[in-house]
This record gives sequence, C-alpha cells and structure tokens, in this order.
Amino acid sequence: MTEMAQRVVKESYNTAGCVVVGVICMLMGMIFLVVLGVREVRPFLNDFRLETVQCKVFSSGYTDMKRRCTYHNFFHSSYPCFQIRVSYFAGRKRQTGYLYQSVHQDRNKCCIQPCSSIADLNSYHVKVFEEKYGHYGDSFPCYVNPKAPDELFVFHADKSYDRSIILYCILWPSLGVFLLAYMLFIVCCRVKGLCCYTKSGSSVSYQAI
Repeated sequence: MTEMAQRVVKESYNTAGCVVVGVICMLMGMIFLVVLGVREVRPFLNDFRLETVQCKVFSSGYTDMKRRCTYHNFFHSSYPCFQIRVSYFAGRKRQTGYLYQSVHQDRNKCCIQPCSSIADLNSYHVKVFEEKYGHYGDSFPCYVNPKAPDELFVFHADKSYDRSIILYCILWPSLGVFLLAYMLFIVCCRVKGLCCYTKSGSSVSYQAI
C-alpha cells in the first residue's frame, strides 16, 4: 500500500472514530436531558400549573397495609398509608379527589409518604399530617392541576423558584450537548485538515501547528 493510500485510510479511521465518539457523547447528553425532564422538570411544571381551590374533607382513614419505600436509592423502609378524600368546586361543578402533600409525591393515594430509616418516625409524620388535614369536615385552601382534577395538593412552591429549577435543569445539559457538538466539529475538522487560521496573508491548517 502506498504512503498516500495509508494516509487516506488513517484519516478515514480517525474521522469515523471521532464521529462515533461525538455521537455517543451527544446521545448520552440527550438521554440525560430526558431523564432530568421526567424526574426533575416535569414535577415542577405540574407545580407551576396549579390553581387554588377550597378543599373540604369528606373521607379519611388508614389502609390495611403499610407502603414500602426506598431512601438514598438503596435502603428500604415503610410508612402507614393514610388517605384523605376531599371535595371542591371548579366553577359551579363539584369535584372530588385524593389529597397529597405536594406534586413531588407518587400518586398512590397516600396523602404523605415519609421515607426515613426509622419507620416510627415515618408514622409520626403521617400522624402529624392527619391531625392537621385529616378530620372529617375540615376545610382549607389547596391546589389542583386542571388537567388532573382528582389530585389535590396542600403545598405549592413559589413560581420564581419553579422557573429557576426548570431553567437550570434544561440550561446546563443543553450547554453540555452544544459544547460536545462544537468539539466534535473541531476534531473532525482538524482530522480532515479543513480548519485553518490566517497568518501573514497565508492559510495554515491546524494540523500544521
């Protein structure tokens, strides 16, 4: 194989390699964006859409079995499942739904889902929530997402906080994907010898640096 042919083959391998690495990095960045969107951004978007209504408790009680949960992504614990059903008016129509502490909880009908290493502490937090919101006839302001009228929430984050969380969860991964794409372009450009800079009226490729 001639020297020219060897050089062409080498450049082809280099180009293919840098393209593959760049595509893999970009795919990882996009997957990271999707994961953040589902796990972090989506709950805050739901929180952002909440509207204020007046909730009235018409049913509450514990289920027969405790719910298992995972804390620190590995350890298991449990908490008693206390359910609160409330009614409210949307316009002139009476609606009913289950009450939750916040939009960041699972929609498993349990109003509060504490998950610490101490099961008795979890039970205590449920009891405190029951005493404050779980009595028949209690009435208090709560929040509802019009797209999910059977899910009511006690707490609602400040909208400016929601916006900042959404901004940072989208901005930094997007910036990382853009930088990876730019680096891929520069590397492939250097491999092919197409990137040049001008010095004293002459063009010199980056490969000559």
